[in-house]
Amino acid sequence: MKNEINELGENIDPKLRQLQKQYDERMQECGGDPREYMRRYNRHTLNISVTDEQIGRELWEGKSITFLNEDNALAHMSLLADLLELLVKEENNSWGTGIIDDASVQRILGFVKERIAPEARKGDQQTPDSLMPIVELNNAIDREPLSKEEKLKNFIDRVNNQPDD
Repeated sequence: MKNEINELGENIDPKLRQLQKQYDERMQECGGDPREYMRRYNRHTLNISVTDEQIGRELWEGKSITFLNEDNALAHMSLLADLLELLVKEENNSWGTGIIDDASVQRILGFVKERIAPEARKGDQQTPDSLMPIVELNNAIDREPLSKEEKLKNFIDRVNNQPDD
């Protein structure tokens, strides 16, 4: 394949052109719906299991969860990996024995709370009142795309409604 030149005079990698063509075809199959595209083609599965190292095989099937985007899958994997590391530290080794002390409970719960709390609870500038409720977010996702005029009007409204400093 021969490299193409874009309007800026830059070479376009033929592999990227092929990927764009594949993406366009798949989006057409999904009726242009990005959520349907993610359900069909942008899936990332996180697996948790136990392997018997004596025989080198997974004998205990664990949990498998599929996410519709890579960022979400990686965020969950990171949380679980860090939680496992926290649980096996010497100071937390009693957590599964029934004799766990309050300090260990607080360390573990504090870690989880810190990792999953919204930024507003971590001292960020946002407040819970300024966060979009999940129902409103879901409704916004399900709506038809906004026209340029609607986007401009929404932008102007947001600028006009900014608090004065």
